[in-house]
Amino acid sequence: MGKGDKKTRRGKIIKGSYGVLRRKKKAVKAGKVVKAKKAAEAVKAKKAVKAEKKVEEKAVKAVEAVKAEKKVEEKAVKAVEAVKAEKKVEEKAVKAVEAVKAEKKVEEKAVKAVEAVKTEKEVEKKKTVAKKPAAVKKVKKEDDKKTEKEK
Repeated sequence: MGKGDKKTRRGKIIKGSYGVLRRKKKAVKAGKVVKAKKAAEAVKAKKAVKAEKKVEEKAVKAVEAVKAEKKVEEKAVKAVEAVKAEKKVEEKAVKAVEAVKAEKKVEEKAVKAVEAVKTEKEVEKKKTVAKKPAAVKKVKKEDDKKTEKEK
């Protein structure tokens, strides 16, 4: 009883024949075939819709990613602009500091010039006082006292 036995089920399957031990399937009616085809088409349509939804979701995610990248780029551009503005402000501050330094130098020169003028006047007064009599020296001392009080 094996593959070569015509009377057994296994033998009939191998040979490809039908008989008492192996019945043929009943023929499907036309209406049932149409319904089965429609059902298969409906399943295919559902699968297609699901696939389209997945593709759509992926597309939406891709668009959102692109939008996010654009926002990041915009933020980066703004940051670069802010840095440029900070550099400009820094440059202006450096220029202002340099101007202040220059003003201080001018001011120091002016103070030195004023001191030089004062010393020259004092030297002249001493020379004139030495030439004039003692009464002038008293006036000079009084003037010196007044200037000291004012200081």
